Amino acid sequence: MTTRNNELITVWIIEDNPGDAFLLQELLVFSGFSSRNIVVFESLQKAVDGLADSVPDIVLLDLFLPDFSGLETFEFASEKFHSVPIIVMSGMSDTDVALQTVKKGAQDFILKGNSDTNILVKSIHYSIERKRNIQQLIQSEEEFRLLFEASPLPILLVNDTLQVLRTNNAFLDLYRCSLSDVRQMKLTDFLAEDESDRRVEYAVKNQRESQFRHITADGNVLYVSQLAARTTFRGEEVYTIIIKDETEKYLFEQEKLKIVEETLEGERERFSRELHDGLAQHLVALNFYVSQLSGISEGSDEVVANAQSMIKTSLDMTRAMCYNLTPPELEKGLVAGLKAMFDRLGSVTEVEMKLNVSDLITDKAWEQVDHYSVYRMVQEFVNNSVKHSECKQIECNFDLSDDDLVILVEDNGKGFQRDEIKPGLGLKNLEQRAIAAEINLEFKSNPGEGTKLIMRKKVRN
Repeated sequence: MTTRNNELITVWIIEDNPGDAFLLQELLVFSGFSSRNIVVFESLQKAVDGLADSVPDIVLLDLFLPDFSGLETFEFASEKFHSVPIIVMSGMSDTDVALQTVKKGAQDFILKGNSDTNILVKSIHYSIERKRNIQQLIQSEEEFRLLFEASPLPILLVNDTLQVLRTNNAFLDLYRCSLSDVRQMKLTDFLAEDESDRRVEYAVKNQRESQFRHITADGNVLYVSQLAARTTFRGEEVYTIIIKDETEKYLFEQEKLKIVEETLEGERERFSRELHDGLAQHLVALNFYVSQLSGISEGSDEVVANAQSMIKTSLDMTRAMCYNLTPPELEKGLVAGLKAMFDRLGSVTEVEMKLNVSDLITDKAWEQVDHYSVYRMVQEFVNNSVKHSECKQIECNFDLSDDDLVILVEDNGKGFQRDEIKPGLGLKNLEQRAIAAEINLEFKSNPGEGTKLIMRKKVRN
């Protein structure tokens, strides 16, 4: 990729947190950017005022500032810095807002506190190149043609049926294919099997930036961001598709999620042990001592009985918390853990619980599955079904389909309309666990038809 020398790039950081601003400056200087060309503004208005003297090459924008907050921060900045690429800086809790800014024209967003300089530098260079490319695409057809051929970003032209008309060399290099191959293909032919053709068509026709999984000619998976723009080429109305390869960024975030999940699991195990070995044992001892008070005075038996009842309730609650934190059956394997869960629910509810496991699934396949994540995902679905679906039966099936381990959990309850239900914490937890465990997740539900959770995990059987 052809890039400008880092020390020549002028970077404006709009950030009111001195610690975050200092960390970003240090990362940039470490990556070869000149400290003379890095300017920090604590408010958006001060940065806008600075435009009277100079214009930066790139803006790194915090969304929550003293004078602006959230999406309006980007909207105001985008209006004032219309010719400058903007990268939004986001915390883990602000990613939804950050994604909205990308849809509205931000070149990228990065997570605060991320110390990976490679991702930061690549994001800056790609954003500068991308902003420049998008602006130049508005110019004449000849300029567009020259830009198309010379762009370091993969670009292709498609017609209304998404048939590929033309690509540049950057696209051919990334997708490991030849020009003759591509001309026989549609944009949807590059999609991974579980991606939707209709979603691609919608994103192109509505000129939305969207994320997809693509497959190269040699079978590698790419995680890409795709931006479409309606243009004229040789007198024909076409769509220009600009591809941004975010595979490295995606894998980094995925690895970070795994580390977070592993850390949380370790903390859960430690807390569970402390509850079991500490509080639970103290309650057992307390129950013994209280029992010694029985009969020592008039009315003491009733007091002792009440105290022992409360201790027993507390002990049961403590044991339940220990169990929920780290189900002991999981030590015997995923199927054993789920069987124990289903047996327990079947004994305390009126719901019929069924668990079916195909004999085709080998030990090698089971070893490739994150047992804890799958257990928690099934548990989340089952608990919601028991509480809300009014179902009479819940069934969980494990099967093997080609190279996919397919886990289908379904109830025969009242179902619901997906677009009428706001996604809550439970659904977000499911989606985050699925990403960390490299599981493809799918929900199906309609009123009166029950609900299905379908999980697919690529395995080598």
